[in-house]
Amino acid sequence: MMRLLMAIAATTLIAACTGAPAGGSPPASPEQPPAVTSLAPATPASPAGTPVATPPAGPAATPPPAGGPVGQVYTGPLIDALPRVVAGKQLEARVVTGAELEESGMLEGGSAVGMLVEAFGLTASEIEFGIAASEDADVLITASRLPGVDSAALAAAFATAQADARNVENFRVTSIAGRNIWAWETLGIGQYAWINGDIVFFLMGEEQDVAQAIAVMPLPTVALTPTAVDPNAPPTSRAEVDLVLTGGADAGSYSGVAEDGGCSRGATGENSFGLQYSSVEPGVEFSSLQLIVGDAAAAAAGGTDDFSAMVTIGPLFEGTNYEIDPSRGGSGELRIDDQDRTAVVHISGTTADGVGVEATIRCNSIFDFGT
Repeated sequence: MMRLLMAIAATTLIAACTGAPAGGSPPASPEQPPAVTSLAPATPASPAGTPVATPPAGPAATPPPAGGPVGQVYTGPLIDALPRVVAGKQLEARVVTGAELEESGMLEGGSAVGMLVEAFGLTASEIEFGIAASEDADVLITASRLPGVDSAALAAAFATAQADARNVENFRVTSIAGRNIWAWETLGIGQYAWINGDIVFFLMGEEQDVAQAIAVMPLPTVALTPTAVDPNAPPTSRAEVDLVLTGGADAGSYSGVAEDGGCSRGATGENSFGLQYSSVEPGVEFSSLQLIVGDAAAAAAGGTDDFSAMVTIGPLFEGTNYEIDPSRGGSGELRIDDQDRTAVVHISGTTADGVGVEATIRCNSIFDFGT
């Protein structure tokens, strides 16, 4: 099971492939979100084996810094910093060797751990790595120690990598369990991280679950200022779809918003593109659009008929389907205005039964499978 958990960690600790150069200085801290505002003294933590928790503040306690509370540098074994029970779930924990890290692929493919190891000129044998996870892997915790790396430099490198990563959504600084940490989503899954000394702590799971773990783990030694949120800003969906059907019983105009799923690149093979939009909301008219593009390069170069699209009008699984698949009847053309992290897809075609389909898909984010 632990090998599977390491594979999950490898796919969730995602960073951009354009991080700091090997052996060079880490990249500068990005403007959004802020990286370092203060650094706690490098004082040893409590004895090894005792996770550091925040002591209750007395009436005369000094207020925490503007960037949130910071703590002592944890120097104990990584395995002892990982909780064994979270939200009533038992966690299996173990230390991972450098050889296992290399075999798992966690140091390749633009992973956060691999980027940091390369940025600071380390090797797999030099770093320490611990992992803890529940049986169903809905709570996953890792700790990566990069010996001798400065907290501020480590924080700057990590923040820059995550802010630039393709598959990281809504990277921000938020306050959980009384401390300011980084948070983001990948494929809709909440993920969290912070720096303590030369350690990167990472958690994946539902916020109410991981908050219990965060509360008993070592405090950050790098203070972060929460990302400002505009209360008037409209929510950002993963994709938006405008659809027009001409002819047939469901002729008309429709629109849909993909809160989950959305656009992807490489999900069905190299040079592929796709959209997964579904809605089970009661009374919804336009409940699904499933799109697979076989030749994304041709679509971006001017257009292609190498695609299939299935539209559902009416309740999901019970509605009426309209399919465009030029290889199986009907006709159509698809174009992609690909802006790397966003895209606009235009579909124009006719089903085998003669129903006209026009659709515009605005991909606000694209999950890149890297195939």
